Amino acid sequence: MAHLQAERSPEAEAAVDAFRGARSALAHWLRRSVSGRELVGRGFERDVALAAELDVSACVPRLSPAREYVAWRSEDEPRAVSLEAAR
Repeated sequence: MAHLQAERSPEAEAAVDAFRGARSALAHWLRRSVSGRELVGRGFERDVALAAELDVSACVPRLSPAREYVAWRSEDEPRAVSLEAAR
């Protein structure tokens, strides 16, 4: 959201401000969160570290109304992957 130029709601502004404040120590804050501690405790520390990496993916997942994950890239059309195929 921090890169979007559209008008933001007050909630979106708060989220952007929180991200900017945590950005320099994002991995630290994610590991300290309740969900981060649960994931690390279950052996998913690498997943938490991966979640903290910024600007490393060319696309983002999006859940469509048809309950499919859609890989979205700004330069091309979405590609659907069914939830069952992703499991």
